[in-house]
Amino acid sequence: MKKASKKKSILKGIIDFGMYNTLEERLRNSPEYKKSRKRVGKALKKLDDLGLSEEQMDVIDDVLTVCKERGWTGKSS
Repeated sequence: MKKASKKKSILKGIIDFGMYNTLEERLRNSPEYKKSRKRVGKALKKLDDLGLSEEQMDVIDDVLTVCKERGWTGKSS
């Protein structure tokens, strides 16, 4: 890699890292994000309270992963 190209790559990495951290901070302070985290926490608690086996939890995880990949939200359009 050329020296100038390497410097640009390092600089881009620093900028990307800073932008990511700024975005993360803004998300954490967003009322919508806080509400969403609270809903997720409650849903996970309910799931945990079911006392499912590790195998059952793996199936649920697989299903949710596929749904997320397809962009499915569980709501009718």
